[in-house]
Amino acid sequence: MKTTKFAANIQLSCNKRILYMKKLSYLTILGALTLVSCSTDLDFEGSQARIIKEKAEEVLGVIDPNQDWSSINNGTVTITANAPLYDIAKVQILTESPFLNENTRVLADVEVVKGQTVTLNYEAPNLYDRLIAACVDSNGHYYIKGFNLGDSQLTFASSATRTRAIMRAEEYPTAGTLKMEFSRTKTSYNAIRTIVANEAASSNNAEYKKWVNDNHINLWEGSGWENDMLWRVSEKSTGTSWTIHKDGYIYRATDAMTEDEKTNLDDMFGTFLQRDGSDSKITFGRKENREYIRNSDIVKLYNNELVSDGSTPLTVTPIWMPSSEIGKCSLYFYYYNPSAIPSGMSEADYIKTLPKFLAMSCSHAKSAANNGTDYGKGNEYLLPYYGEPENYAASKTDVSSFATTDGKLYRIRLGAQREGLDYYMTYTFGNETGQQVATIINDNDYNIATQLWQVYTTSDGYKMLYNLGGRKFLTWANSWDTPFTDIASEVKSRYFRFDDDHHIFRYNNSKALGLSWQMASKYNKFNIGSDKGTDNGEYAKWYFEEYTGNSAQAASEITLKDYNSSITAPGTVIPSGYKIGLMLRKESEGNISNYANYVKHNANGCCYSFGQLNREINNFPGHFGSGNSNSTYGGSMETDDPRTAIFSGNGRTYIAFEDGSDCQFNDLVMEIGGYDKTVLETAPEGSEEKSNGVENECLYSLEEIEGISYTLCFEDRPMEADYDMNDVVLRCRRLTGKYHNYVELSLVAAGGNDDVWIRNIQATLDEGSDLGSKEVHDLFKADYDDNGNRFVNTVKGAQKYTPRTGTYLIEEGMTIPMLLSQIYIENRSTGHTINVSKASESPYGIIIPGEFDYPMEGERITNAYTTFKNWANAASMFGDWYTMPEEELTIKMKEIIH
Repeated sequence: MKTTKFAANIQLSCNKRILYMKKLSYLTILGALTLVSCSTDLDFEGSQARIIKEKAEEVLGVIDPNQDWSSINNGTVTITANAPLYDIAKVQILTESPFLNENTRVLADVEVVKGQTVTLNYEAPNLYDRLIAACVDSNGHYYIKGFNLGDSQLTFASSATRTRAIMRAEEYPTAGTLKMEFSRTKTSYNAIRTIVANEAASSNNAEYKKWVNDNHINLWEGSGWENDMLWRVSEKSTGTSWTIHKDGYIYRATDAMTEDEKTNLDDMFGTFLQRDGSDSKITFGRKENREYIRNSDIVKLYNNELVSDGSTPLTVTPIWMPSSEIGKCSLYFYYYNPSAIPSGMSEADYIKTLPKFLAMSCSHAKSAANNGTDYGKGNEYLLPYYGEPENYAASKTDVSSFATTDGKLYRIRLGAQREGLDYYMTYTFGNETGQQVATIINDNDYNIATQLWQVYTTSDGYKMLYNLGGRKFLTWANSWDTPFTDIASEVKSRYFRFDDDHHIFRYNNSKALGLSWQMASKYNKFNIGSDKGTDNGEYAKWYFEEYTGNSAQAASEITLKDYNSSITAPGTVIPSGYKIGLMLRKESEGNISNYANYVKHNANGCCYSFGQLNREINNFPGHFGSGNSNSTYGGSMETDDPRTAIFSGNGRTYIAFEDGSDCQFNDLVMEIGGYDKTVLETAPEGSEEKSNGVENECLYSLEEIEGISYTLCFEDRPMEADYDMNDVVLRCRRLTGKYHNYVELSLVAAGGNDDVWIRNIQATLDEGSDLGSKEVHDLFKADYDDNGNRFVNTVKGAQKYTPRTGTYLIEEGMTIPMLLSQIYIENRSTGHTINVSKASESPYGIIIPGEFDYPMEGERITNAYTTFKNWANAASMFGDWYTMPEEELTIKMKEIIH
């Protein structure tokens, strides 16, 4: 209740303070003084109780007689501290999982030794029907298990269910059974875009430059990705339980995920795996996890490559694939010895040169795990050692070693004319799939070299066509494509032969190069196909016209990239100390035959676990990039953000991918096999019992988790309550760690003008402010304002006062709600005391879980929290009312206390 300083100090001659109606004028008050009886205590059983009830019902309606104003559930659970940790220092009860979750809070904790059984009382916010028990070792490693509200017994012994089927004898492919063939390679999107961007930058083709810039391909200019190749293993029996898929990856079936495994995963990572919701981290219905990941102690967001132990093959088992687009992705991996990075070269630039090996098709994995839920597993995928990276690097081959040229330059004219004009073979920058024709380019034109060719002849008489402007050879591929290449094996396997009737054939085929004028597509119009017959007339005939102008000279030396055609894996286990990284390739739209769309489409791209490898894709506007004006989900990827996060829980290692730009980092979650071989019971570093081996990287220590907070809000004049519930606001937080059985009690706000004192703090002050030693406004040293008010931290934009805080020691077993429920306030302006409201009473003192954003000055709680009235009318419903504030009508607690 708010009164003026003047009215608050009027007294009767009997020296008893009286109540005043909030809106009475001064003269009305004077006239009414003789009608008000003197009283030192509120009569909650008689007439005053009726007045209080009537006032409450005026605001809240008819209050449910079962309403006890409690938003807290009580419980007791007996816990045996037998989690598989080397030692156990304490047992805690938490609101939520401590993994990837900034919202978890300690409800109760006790120091223990391993194997000890303890009984803990707890009081939890009514939002939770399931809580988390945790054993914590001396290094801060957590091992958790969920339990339901009301469970009385809990043991950790049965919670070590594996999430992958590796319990049977390990059986892996042996050396010599795995082979990589260059004919099955692909060029990555990064490589294609880099080649296109570099070509555009070095050419004088204004139209080509504009297309590259308009479609943001210029982001890859000079990026160093041009040699990035994707490799797939050849299909062959391994002689084991592992299968080589025809598309080029190795897998075996796993046992289906059990309900216990799902529950365990949900207990550990349910908050992180949540896809949508309504809290402040939600954008357009999508939950963003990036800040959780950045601030979590169990995550390696940067430097998050795996490291091989040299004795166990690495595997990945998808366990969560909720993304609607994950089926369009493929997972690749790479490995390297850090000591092999050349001096002066960055790690990122070195990784760009490494071969990337196909690990799995995500559609294959999702199909195998299809059980109607996002959780599930079906296959485990192997990440073998395919040999040293240098075996996959390109060497250089000089064309003169297998073919000769007459040293002349030629234009190659199509026999047929179009609208009376001659057309010539013309290199189109960036077009990997189809050669084109164009009208003649004159000596003074900037791109004349694109129509100039050198003819090379092998010892067997086969022909090769080298384009001077493109600096590549024309070849043929697939059913009709005529791509350019500078790869030796492709040139050598795709020669041409000429006949005397001006046809250019595939060297071992009756199909010839020709044109179909009816091609109407913008990028396919005038494209040359390699599937034409001699019956195509002049559209399949080509005439070589020697060029004698002065604008270009024949190339004297031409080198090609040469790759090993076949490489046999020397073993399955990646050598010790080698780093292993992952890449998720999304191929959402287009295909290589529609080259322009394939290159430019903003849903196609390669996403890496190593942050600096994502600089281009993270800035590619559209599906991936943060610079996306059309983004549905916010697009908050930063330039050097990695696309993965490695994290752990209960001693197992997981890796999560972000395949778009909404930063959920849970589009694909996999468990890493072969990476958690060291058991949780490993002795801590420095211990005499520490044996060989290093503590597993999947055991990340967590910072001390904060204790639960509760807020106590009072109305200081129940008979005249305005129900803004901010006349006295206390916040109490449990301290953890060395402060076991200590709480931090803070006076946060004092919204009234009355002379009010805090009473009955059943705890021993250790340090800080003694909140019962002074009147609440005096604790803040708050003065009256020009309007005669003394409001503290209840008016937006007004002076902000630092909360007055004391650290108190409480009795063993006492919970914060137990402590707060005993506190009352004494209103010396009225002579009354106000307690925490009990069942069937009006809400003039209530305890709320968390750091409650209390109503601002003069705003009823029913306005600031519109479902509070519903809860008052129906105690069994709307129990989460305090999570749904009208933010413009509340004071944010965190802005006051921090």
